[in-house]
This record gives sequence, structure tokens and C-alpha cells, in this order.
Amino acid sequence: MCGIFGAWLNEPLDEDYVGRFTVATQSLSHRGPDDQGCYVERANGLFLGHRRLSIIDLSDAASQPMEIDGNVIAFNGEIYNFLELRLELELNGHQFRTQSDTEVLLRAFNHWGNDAFRRLDGMFSLVIRHDEGLTFATDPFGEKPLFIFRSSQGLYFTSEPTPLVKLLALEFEPTDLQIAEFLNFGFMLNGETGFQGLKAVGPATVLTFKRPNATPCEGRYWAPPLVSETTNEPSAKDVDELHSILLESIKRRLRADVPIGLFLSAGVDSSLIAAICAKDLNHDIQTFTVAFPDGLNEAETAAKIASHLGTHHRTIEVAADPFGGDFPNALTSIYGTANDNLTAISVFQLSMSARPFIKVALSGTGGDELAIGYNKYAFIHKRRHEYKIPPHIARLVASFFEAISMLDKANSIRAFLGGTDAQRVSALKNGLASLKLGKTSTLLDLPPNLTQSKSWLNKMRSFDLEATLPASYISAVDRGSMRTGLEVRCPYLNTALFDFVARFGGSVLIGKGQKYLLRTILGRYIPSEFVSRPKTGFVRPLSNWTKTLEKPLEHRLLDEPFYPNAENHNDGMIALRIAILQSMTAS
Repeated sequence: MCGIFGAWLNEPLDEDYVGRFTVATQSLSHRGPDDQGCYVERANGLFLGHRRLSIIDLSDAASQPMEIDGNVIAFNGEIYNFLELRLELELNGHQFRTQSDTEVLLRAFNHWGNDAFRRLDGMFSLVIRHDEGLTFATDPFGEKPLFIFRSSQGLYFTSEPTPLVKLLALEFEPTDLQIAEFLNFGFMLNGETGFQGLKAVGPATVLTFKRPNATPCEGRYWAPPLVSETTNEPSAKDVDELHSILLESIKRRLRADVPIGLFLSAGVDSSLIAAICAKDLNHDIQTFTVAFPDGLNEAETAAKIASHLGTHHRTIEVAADPFGGDFPNALTSIYGTANDNLTAISVFQLSMSARPFIKVALSGTGGDELAIGYNKYAFIHKRRHEYKIPPHIARLVASFFEAISMLDKANSIRAFLGGTDAQRVSALKNGLASLKLGKTSTLLDLPPNLTQSKSWLNKMRSFDLEATLPASYISAVDRGSMRTGLEVRCPYLNTALFDFVARFGGSVLIGKGQKYLLRTILGRYIPSEFVSRPKTGFVRPLSNWTKTLEKPLEHRLLDEPFYPNAENHNDGMIALRIAILQSMTAS
């Protein structure tokens, strides 16, 4: 895993350009502390910069940018099935000079073109220079970030927005729609950043530019399938097959030439990875858990699970917040864009403590999306018949309950059932606090691909997979860990797993209990009391920050000043988003 920075301009590059681009690449050294390289075509206005975090083939021969047969690659990520692809390419006459996955990736592109990307099991964002221009590609789930800025000068690209923001002195000037999206969801949709012209490339995307200012040829090679809306129920044989696919996914993600560990919470997702590593793969994996002194944590239970599985376990006692409790400025610093996911701070602290022992960590990220595990999915299933009520009817029912002074019932109906698809998503994320967001929710409009299903379970899962996962959850893991030069791999983020689970009825799966499939497999390894318990995860408590607010928060799009209830998490998150917008504007 690494960091990339580059530009393709309409004019030749002089020494000043190359110098500034080199400094911008250097600013990503936290993502790649082991080496720096660049490829420059001065007359053609092209600069490819790369910071390396050495994981597979630690030799200098595997450094980047790498050139083979006239094509050049700068690549951030890992290709887990590189050994299988290498064998296939060797059978087709390719001769390799390194043991790296980078060489396999570039030769795969040289051999198959864009069809190579659908063959990959990995996390990646990349740029390849070839005879027809530049091709950019991202992994199926958006695990590895890629930002592109387009202007009359040409195009710029980077693994994190901050180098570009500083280089080009970009101003944070979000539109009203982008502000409304952030206040309601905690991130912006469609890859928007609030810096006009700077966008994150979406998952599973391939972009080819023939010239710096040309409209790119864009395609998508995979999309998460919707779970079936039938009553298809998994059999014992199906569970065995899922178990086998997951085992292979984990096995591939243990390929590295450096020490590997696992971030272990007491939840199902990471516990199952630990169990398969220890019991099936006989991997002497190190496990790490974070413990907070100021809130709920799973350290004690995680230690018991680790003991049962026989892993080498460490509990990281977090004594103090390195950012002094200033969550808005901390998140602004970590992400470089408006993002409310506090997990990045916890992942940063855990990664910083684990980094002396390991260079790669496995994570349970993606398990909730795969196995329909979030509480909101259970909420939707429980109220599935109510979600079929047309919004205008729901609003009439809410008015009735309001008339007889049943305000809680009226507000619940109005929030969860009485609005547009976007407003319902906001309510599922913010609870009744969504009603405090006023007119901002009326600005929202979800992309068509997120609302095509009639099933609200599928709608919400599509929103999480296509929007929340890449923009929020994965970003938190990437920025928090890579700030310390530690790579995180997610075995559940595997297209084979999602394609397999899609054959079963979503309502059937959630009806059997959250994460039914994964819990069934985990029950083969550890005692039932660990399988059935809820998780809390690596999340730093928010209430301590909310209590420090001395006055209400205001924003021009809100109808009135926002008074957060310090004990209400959803209130606290909205307050945090307002404060982040203020911090981004001030920075």
C-alpha cells in the first residue's frame, strides 16, 4: 500500500513544476515511508509520483513507478491473487523480473487491457501511462482512495486531497446540496468533496483520458448485487460454501513479506477472521484491541476470545486523545475533507500502537454490509409492512397522532415513513434527530442506482455499499491506519462473497437474526456466549466533546440554532457535522 500523486498538464513541465510536484508527493510520506519515486515526461506535461510502503517483495526492483514494455504504473494497494494471475500470465509467455504484485498488475493490464481489473481480488487505486493516454482504476469497494481534480490546465490526481488543496490553494466552497448531504449523512454523495472540481473516484471505476482536457471514457466493471427479494433460504451446504469462500479470502490476505496482525473487537466479524486464521490456517497471528478509559469498550471480552483461540494478543490502553478532544479539527486534519466518522481517530491510535509490531493488519470492515448486520436493517425488517405505506398517507397518519397529543408517535412516523427516499435514509441514520435538520433534507436527492429496488432493505443496503462504505467507513480505516504507515486488509470486502450471499432472500437472512450466516460459522469455533453478544466497535465516545459546547451551533441552512442533547448520540453527530463545516471553512 502506498500513496500516489501526479499531474498531466497541457504544457511542458519546467523545473518549478517538477519541484512542486515532488514536494506534494513527499507530503504523502506517511502513506509510504519506505521509498519515493517519480516518472516524468517533461515535454508531455506528465508527472507520476509514488510513495512506497513495502509489503510484497521488499527489494528495490519492486519500486514504483514501474515501467514494462513502454507502459508505466503508479499503484496504491495490494493484489491478493497475484500468485494465481502470475501463473496464468507465465503460461501466456510473460517472464517476470520481480516477486511483486505490482509487476503482475502491470503485465495483466498489458495482456488483457481493462478486462484485467475484473480479474483482480484486491484493493487498489492506480494510474497507468500507455500509448493512448492515462487509465485510472479503483477496486470494487473503493478501499483505496483516488481523487482527481480537473481544470483548464489539465488534470491532477492524488491518494489524499490535502496535497492538491495546498498545491493549488483550493477553497472549501460546498454547494447547498453538498452541505445538506453532509449534515444529513456525514459525507457528500457522488464523490464530492466541497472543493469544486476535486472529486473522489467511485468504486470499481475505470477512467481513460486520451488528453489532459479530454472527456474521459468511463466504465464500471462490477457493482454490488442486491440480495434476493425471494424467500430463498441458505442450506447447511450453502453455509459450508460461504465458509470456504471466506477462508480463501482470508488466506490470500495473509500473503505478505512483513508481519501481519488483526484488529480484534469482540464482535462477530473480526472474531471469525481470528478463528479461521488460528484454527484453519494455523497462522500465528497477533491480535490487537483498543480500550478507552472514558466509555464502552470490548477489551475484556476480546482478550477472552483471543485466549480461547490462542492468539498473541495485546490490549492497547488509550490513555489520552492525541488531538486533545477537538474532534472537528482532528477529523478535518485526518481526512482533508468533510467527514464525520470518528472511527478514524480510534484506528489511528490503535495503528500507532500496533505499528512497532506489525506492518499489515486484518480488519472486520465489510462484515455488516455482507451479512446484513446493522441494527437499521433489523429495524427496517421489523417495520417492513409500514415501509410500504405511501409517504403522503404516512404524513396524514402522523397528523392524526399529533392531533391527539401523541407527539412521539407522530414524530416517529413523520421521520421514518413520511418523506422522500433520501429523507427516510436520513432518519435511519439520525433517528428522530433528523427532524431537527429542517429544510436541509428537502434538498436531498439520491442517485437512481440507490433507489431502484422496491425493497427498503435493499435500498438501505445499496446506500451503505455504494455511498456510506467508500465515503465513510472505508475512509476512516484508510486514513486512520495510513497516517501511521500501516496497511489494513478487509477479507469481507471480496466480490465472490457478495455475489454468493446475493442469492438468498434478504428478509430471510435478517429474519434469522443479524449476521445469521457469519454467526453460524463462528459458532463452529468459539463458545455461544461470544457468538450472540452485540458489538460496540472501535469508536471513541462523543458525549465528552458535546458537553464542552458552550453555545448552540448555527448554520445558515438550518431553520434555527442547534441545541444538542449531550447524552443523545444522534444529536451529537449533527453538532459535530456543523462544527466540521465551520472548521473546514476556517482552515
